[in-house]
Amino acid sequence: MTQIYDEMSRKSPGKRQFYSVCFAEKQAEFVKSVPQNVKNLIRLVKYWKKTEDVGLKSYVLELLIIHLWRECENRQFFSMEKMFTKVHENV
Repeated sequence: MTQIYDEMSRKSPGKRQFYSVCFAEKQAEFVKSVPQNVKNLIRLVKYWKKTEDVGLKSYVLELLIIHLWRECENRQFFSMEKMFTKVHENV
């Protein structure tokens, strides 16, 4: 994995798009590991991204959401509205 990351970031940054397919399985596993309420927030943010034509990749938003969720004081019972606002502020 280290060699692939090195290739993507330093040696051939123009070829990053071609690596995304090979990481799709790992990305899906990573998102699977979070609770359902976080997945629901991801769906909501992706819908917002699509309707508002936000110019970010979906996986970037997934990572941001999971990062913000991990920073929550109460991970189990977070406010969807507050988390959506946090995501919006960080985009």
